Amino acid sequence: MTALRDARGRFLPSSEGTPKKKRKKRGHRAKGKHSPAAYSASAYEARERATFQADLREIERDPLRERQEGAADFAHVMRYDPEMVGERVGWLLDGSYGSGAQQAAQEVLARPRLNRQAWLTTTVGTLDWRSPQRMTAASYNKLPAAQKTALNAAIDQAIRNRGNS
Repeated sequence: MTALRDARGRFLPSSEGTPKKKRKKRGHRAKGKHSPAAYSASAYEARERATFQADLREIERDPLRERQEGAADFAHVMRYDPEMVGERVGWLLDGSYGSGAQQAAQEVLARPRLNRQAWLTTTVGTLDWRSPQRMTAASYNKLPAAQKTALNAAIDQAIRNRGNS
């Protein structure tokens, strides 16, 4: 039997006389970490985390005037209504800003050496008031010591309330 070739000299597939190779079936296993349910959950978490990061980047790219207004509004709230910031931190921990933001906040709370108050404050300011993180940090550093203490106490209270619920 002679093999058939095309114009370039490559072998053409022949349906006669040659056994076909069996292809391995691909699919998910019924159990274990490769199950469809586990993949779906991990894919969902990855999408939510990506959405959270995209939201943070989008706010950083807002027009300068909008960023300044958001930073001024959040600075006012930090100075005169720290309980509202604490309430919004509670919302963040409860998942009101999305699953990706909640996961990130839980990871921050799990790290004892990280400045939790600073991260939670800047994240809430960014998500709720659209104040960029650098501007929020600069506003926080300009606060008098008494307001910083009140703000940190409100955030600590929100963390404790989250742990008790």
